[in-house]
Amino acid sequence: RFHDDKTTYTGSHADGAAVGRHDEIAKKAAAEAADVGEEADWGDSERAFKAYDTQGDGFDNREFNYMMKECGLFDPKFTSADVDIIFMKVVPKGKRKIGWGEFQEALRQVAAKKKCKIAEVQAKVGARADLGKELKGTQADAVRFHDDKTSYTGAHAHNETHGDHLGEQGDRAEARHAKEAEKKAALGEELDWGDVSTAYHAYDPQGNGLDSKEFQKMLWDADLIDKKFTTQQADVTFAKFKARKLMLEDFKEALRDIAVAKGCPIADVQAAVGAHTDGAVLHGTQADSVRFHDDKDTYTGMHHGKQ
Repeated sequence: RFHDDKTTYTGSHADGAAVGRHDEIAKKAAAEAADVGEEADWGDSERAFKAYDTQGDGFDNREFNYMMKECGLFDPKFTSADVDIIFMKVVPKGKRKIGWGEFQEALRQVAAKKKCKIAEVQAKVGARADLGKELKGTQADAVRFHDDKTSYTGAHAHNETHGDHLGEQGDRAEARHAKEAEKKAALGEELDWGDVSTAYHAYDPQGNGLDSKEFQKMLWDADLIDKKFTTQQADVTFAKFKARKLMLEDFKEALRDIAVAKGCPIADVQAAVGAHTDGAVLHGTQADSVRFHDDKDTYTGMHHGKQ
C-alpha cells in the first residue's frame, strides 16, 4: 500500500510522485543537450563519417571507438568505456551498427559527457574528413636474397612458379572464413545486448577491457565452461583477437564463437552472461567444523559458561 498508493507519500516524494523515472531521465538528457550549445554545420562531420565507413553499412562499437580515438576526443575524463556506453544508448535495438543519424546523436552525447560545446566535437571529427582512417602497419626491410630472384640457386632458380602456392593458401583461408561465417549465421536470432553490456562493464570496473583471467572468470560464473567448451578453448578464443584485453565488441564476437563451439543458439549464451549484471561471483571457503571450538559445552576453566 505505502508504495502503490501515492497519496500516502510524504516529504519530497509527495511532490514528485507523479513524475516517472523516464520523465526524469528525459529531462536530464534535455538539460545536457541544452548545455552543449549551438550545432555547427554537419557537412565536414558527415564526410568524415563516410571516409571511415568504407563499407557503407555504418559503424560497429569498435569502429566508433577507433574514430573517437583518432579524432583526439579521449582524455582522462572521457575513455573508451564512456564510448561503449554511448554506443549502447544510440544503437538501434537488435542492430550491431549505427548509421549517420545515430552517429550525430552519439556526438551530442560525447559533448555532454565531456562538458564541452557540440561545435568543438564537430570540429575535431570534421578535421578527419580528408584524412580518413590512419592505416598503421610495418613495412618489411628489403631482403636481397629473397626479393632478387636473379640470386636464386638450385631448384629455385628454375622454378617459374615460385611463390604461387601462396595464392592457394589464400583460397583455403577464404574458404575457412566462409565456413565460420556460415556457422555463425546458423546461431539464430540475437537478443538485445543490453544485459550483456551491463555485465561486461560490471566485470570491467576499470573500463580498460577484460584480460584472459577476467574473461575466464566471467565464463565460469555464467556456467559456460563445460565438456563442450573447456578452459583451453576459452584461451584459444581469447587469443584469436590478438590483444591483451577484450573490448566490448570483441567480447560479443567471442560469445558468438562460444555459441558455435557449444553448438547452441547465441541467445542462450547471451542469457547466461546477461544474468550476471551484478558482477563477479565471489566464492569463499567454509571452515571445517572443530568440536572443541564450536561445542561450547566442552569449554573449561575461565571459558566455561561463555555463550
